[in-house]
Amino acid sequence: MRNPSGSGGLLLVLAVVLGLIGCAQPKQEMPGMAESLPRPKIRIPKEAVIVSHVPPRSVESVPPPPSMLPMPELPAPVIPLPEPSIAAPPPVFELGAWHVDIQATCFDLSDSRRPRTAWNSIDPLKENPFHIALPFNDHVPGCEEYGPCKNRWVEVLNVDTGQRAFAQWEDVGPWFANDAEYVFDETGTVRPHAEVHEGKRLNIFRSTKGTHQRPIRRIKNSAGIDLSPDLCEILNINGQGLVDWRFVEEDYVPEGPWKLRVSTRP
Repeated sequence: MRNPSGSGGLLLVLAVVLGLIGCAQPKQEMPGMAESLPRPKIRIPKEAVIVSHVPPRSVESVPPPPSMLPMPELPAPVIPLPEPSIAAPPPVFELGAWHVDIQATCFDLSDSRRPRTAWNSIDPLKENPFHIALPFNDHVPGCEEYGPCKNRWVEVLNVDTGQRAFAQWEDVGPWFANDAEYVFDETGTVRPHAEVHEGKRLNIFRSTKGTHQRPIRRIKNSAGIDLSPDLCEILNINGQGLVDWRFVEEDYVPEGPWKLRVSTRP
C-alpha cells in the first residue's frame, strides 16, 4: 500500500516550483490594452528633489552682475573759473622832482593896496586861495620857453609835521623872477638863488619889459617859495618853515579845499 502522504508532499513541492517559474516570466499584455489606457503622469515638486552629488556654491564666490559692481572713484570735475577782468593800468603821471628842505614864507596879497600878481591883469583875490609863488616869471623876455607857469599845480609838504596840501602857482617870488635853474631842476638838487645869496645886496631882475633892473636890494632870507595864508594854515606853518615841494599834474591832485575854486584864467 502506497503512502498517501508521500505522494501528496511531492505534488505540493511541484506546485510551488511551477508557481515560481510562472512568476518569473513577463506578463503578456492583452492586445489593444496598452494603446487604449493612458499612463498616469506623476508630478514631483522641485522642492523635494535634492541633488546630493552637486556641491552647494558659496554665495561669496558668485560674481555680482555688472550693474551691481562698485563704480571706480573718478576725480571731481574741474570747473574753469571765469577769467579775471583785466583792469586798466593806473595812469602814469608826470611828477616833478622833489625840492627838499626849502625855506618857505607866508605872504598875503590882500595886504597890498592894489593886489596884483606878476601877471598884472589878474586879480589874485579872485583866484584859488590855495596858491604859491615861485621865483620865476615866464613873461620875462628869454624865459618863455619854460611857460606857461600860471595855474600849474604843486604839492607841498611840511617837513616838520608831514602835513601835505596842494596849491596853484599864481604869483612870482620870493626875491627873484628868473631862477629857472632852481624852479625847473629835474634832479631837485639845485638850491634857490636866495639861499645861495642870502645877506648879499643884488640887482634883482623883476621887470616884464626889456632888461630893466630894480634898485639893489639885500636878500633878507633864503626863501625859495611863498605860501598863501590858506595854504600856511592847512600846513600848520606860522610865518615861515621848511617844506618839500614838486610839480604835479591836475589829474593827480585829490579832492580837497584846494579844488573849491580852481584858477583857469591864463
